[in-house]
Amino acid sequence: MKQPCQIVGFLMIATMLLTGCGGLQPSASKGGKKLYEQYFIGTKGSMFFIKPLSFQSDDGRNASLDITFTNRDIQSDTAVVNISFTSNVKGDPTSLLLNSISGQKSVDLEILDMFFIEREKDDFKYRYSSRTDLKDMDELFRSGPFVLIMSQGPDQSISYSPTKRTEQSIDRLVFSVFDLLR
Repeated sequence: MKQPCQIVGFLMIATMLLTGCGGLQPSASKGGKKLYEQYFIGTKGSMFFIKPLSFQSDDGRNASLDITFTNRDIQSDTAVVNISFTSNVKGDPTSLLLNSISGQKSVDLEILDMFFIEREKDDFKYRYSSRTDLKDMDELFRSGPFVLIMSQGPDQSISYSPTKRTEQSIDRLVFSVFDLLR
């Protein structure tokens, strides 16, 4: 008689443990599940990771950016912006600018770290990281689709426009993520 009770008790404890461990996985809302991940970080709130958004230049070169931030205080928090892009020019960019297509908002990214540079056929592939005010990113996303402008010298700049999917993603991210910050 003790054995069935022990088995039932073991199954109840195992079920509670397995159910409880499910809370450690990243969560996202249904509308943005493929666009971002949200992690609980205790008393500091949540950390958001916006998955890479795609951009393309007129000559077919690609760029992408992903963003990581916490939601403690939109007025004082910073966002880490990682940017990957291809260019036919070898050399560090002199500036990276995110500019809303509507002209309402512009964010100048200070380049902090270069992760890598590698050769890709006749082009060079770069990955950089930057920090900017979370408030600026919130305002940029709320102003609609934006372009990435990368300069590598006085007369060498490339403009990367958002893909159709990225344009749609920006609207969904405002609803699913940035509205939570206010």
